[in-house]
Amino acid sequence: DEPANGLDPAGIVEMRDLLRQLAAMGKTVFISSHVLAEVQQICDRIAIVNLGELVRLAPVAELVGGQGEFVLSLPDPAPALALLREQSWGGSARLEDGRLVTPSPTGRGRDVVRVLAQAGIWADTIDERQRNLEEIFLSLTAPTTAGAAS
Repeated sequence: DEPANGLDPAGIVEMRDLLRQLAAMGKTVFISSHVLAEVQQICDRIAIVNLGELVRLAPVAELVGGQGEFVLSLPDPAPALALLREQSWGGSARLEDGRLVTPSPTGRGRDVVRVLAQAGIWADTIDERQRNLEEIFLSLTAPTTAGAAS
């Protein structure tokens, strides 16, 4: 339960190493923690429980892996956003923290770059969007509005 709680940075690194050594020896280690960034660094598989119910059980890599979206940095993202929203596959393109987040027509980032380049728009950077465990946890455990009074 909260294995990193109260440890200094060196102690946290030592604790992570110990847990990885135990796993390498074939031992199963259960960790209960609300410090999801730490869990993401240590664990191979995650079980998300909400109100006593198992919501999701999956490998960490599967949970945080790219969902087919890409994040692009551009000097002026507005023209790129408008162009991508005109595409049949780009309706969910949006700005987040001044960066363009968009799907790709094929699931590959280079094809987003190609569409933009053909219009004379050049991205400074492009990265596959990764979600963190906090985002995943909140999306899986958010209260539903079903049955809520209007």
